[in-house]
Amino acid sequence: RGFMLAYVKNLNINCDRYTRLHLVFTREQHRAGQAHHELLDACKTKDPEIAAAALWKHITEAGEYLREFIRKRREQH
Repeated sequence: RGFMLAYVKNLNINCDRYTRLHLVFTREQHRAGQAHHELLDACKTKDPEIAAAALWKHITEAGEYLREFIRKRREQH
């Protein structure tokens, strides 16, 4: 349990800048609200495999969205 908490804390610290960038620039364009509800629903199943899969899906979709957003911004400037 201690190892996992340390791992999650480190992951959170390393992802923070990208999370903030994502929220600042894409807040109204992304389906974050719906995605977070999906995460909550997955957690409510109390099945760690379902919750982990939902979290992985959320993180990768948000990352792809942000990558595409940055690419388009670079093309405009």
